[in-house]
Amino acid sequence: MTDLLGPASAINAVTTRPSDTRVFGENDTWFKPCTSPSQQDGTRITANFLNGILAQIRRAIVGMGVDIDNADDDMLLKAIQAATSDIDAVTKSDARANLLLFPEVITPGAGGRVSITSSAGQVVVGAIDVIIWRGVFRIDLSTFTAGSRTFATSASKTYHLRWHASGTGLATPAASFPNGRLVLRDLADAGYNPATLAESHAFFDSTYDDALLAHVATNPSNIPTVTALANLNRLFLTARKSGLPANLGLGTLAYTATQDVNWSRTPQMQVVTGAVQADASPAAGMDHIANAIDQISVSRYVASGRVRTDWRSDATFASSSGYLDFNLAA
Repeated sequence: MTDLLGPASAINAVTTRPSDTRVFGENDTWFKPCTSPSQQDGTRITANFLNGILAQIRRAIVGMGVDIDNADDDMLLKAIQAATSDIDAVTKSDARANLLLFPEVITPGAGGRVSITSSAGQVVVGAIDVIIWRGVFRIDLSTFTAGSRTFATSASKTYHLRWHASGTGLATPAASFPNGRLVLRDLADAGYNPATLAESHAFFDSTYDDALLAHVATNPSNIPTVTALANLNRLFLTARKSGLPANLGLGTLAYTATQDVNWSRTPQMQVVTGAVQADASPAAGMDHIANAIDQISVSRYVASGRVRTDWRSDATFASSSGYLDFNLAA
């Protein structure tokens, strides 16, 4: 094998590396220059030190399979470049272009929701939460100053609390906010809501680079009511509601139920099923409606529906029960 980087034919060079007798302590050490040209009080450069540096460089060049050529000053550079290309690192630009993943709040036990406290005239986002952006980048809210997590409110207002990735939705340089920004947006602000859409409109849902963290509403005394919303890449809900149906008369029973959702995105898949059961007297057949599901409504915040059954108009009911199953996904 070719002698890589010397000392080659220098006087007293050896082909077997001498044992290293240096003693390494806990603190980094540095080379001290001589205090003057006439003083020999500088740090001595030893063969052990030079051998250590030489070994590190050789290992990098040989380890990355770079061709050995002592006349090539770019061997170490080529080793570094080869290491970088082998990693196939994902840049933020790559992630934003190719990883179609929604932001996730991963604080254990929080169900994808950030921690928020409120008092008269303000809301404060906690510092314990973590947002995973595009499935790759970790955004620790502990890195945000208290001021950048605290927002003033006004009376009788509706707000959206959001997290923006750098350069998303705001004219802010990415270098200034490497972890993005938390913002409180007023629904009455024409810049935020130019079409004066309803607060629950899907236009305001979380996107890949912009998380809707909470709905905030203040009363006339400027006391905020905060609804934290679930931010997960995949959102699912399966729930059964059951209870006593209402008698609508003429043999018709109907059971109505609602289910809290509180997601950052409007459900895209919604299946609502259910039934009404009754002990009808006299035992009677259906008039024309058997367990029809109607009056279904689904938003980011709540799902509701009704199931009704129409027996013969002369039927009476000794007992009855009803249920609705909600199956939602986004």
